[in-house]
Order: sequence, then C-alpha cells, then structure tokens
Amino acid sequence: MKATINYSKKISDLMNEIYTDKYKNKSFVEWQYFNKNFNTKLSISLRDSKIVSMAGYFKKKLFNKYDVYQLIGLATHPNFSGKGYFTK
Repeated sequence: MKATINYSKKISDLMNEIYTDKYKNKSFVEWQYFNKNFNTKLSISLRDSKIVSMAGYFKKKLFNKYDVYQLIGLATHPNFSGKGYFTK
C-alpha cells in the first residue's frame, strides 16, 4: 500500500530494527519520502498494523525524456523475509 506521512514513526522503527547506524528517525523519513521538493514514492506492507516491509523510489527523468524510478530504500524485517511482502 502507499505510505502516508502518518506512518513516518513506524517506518523509522522498521529501519532502526534493520540498519545498524540507528540514525533513522521520524524527521529523516519525512525528509526523504514526504518532502515536496523530491518526487518520491513509498510503498509499505503491514502485518497486524506493524510495518514489515518498505520500498522507496525517487522519480527521475532521463536525457531521452523517459521517467524512471531509482530505488532509494528497501527493507524487510528479517522475520518476514522471503514471504513475498516485497513482491506484493
């Protein structure tokens, strides 16, 4: 499902469970994925109202005028890895 800014805290919680630098906070998530100056998309997967997977993309225009999306964030909680959350 498409993430909204209301999920920022839960998204940062998932990132901090996975990433070792532990510097991902609500403000970082809001800046990276919900800043109006960037053209980003963020999809999440929920299980019992907990975010278990996320995929963020940045929209870019190529020199030939085609639009593409560059992956800027991908995470799946280890307990849910390999269960098809990302592909859904």
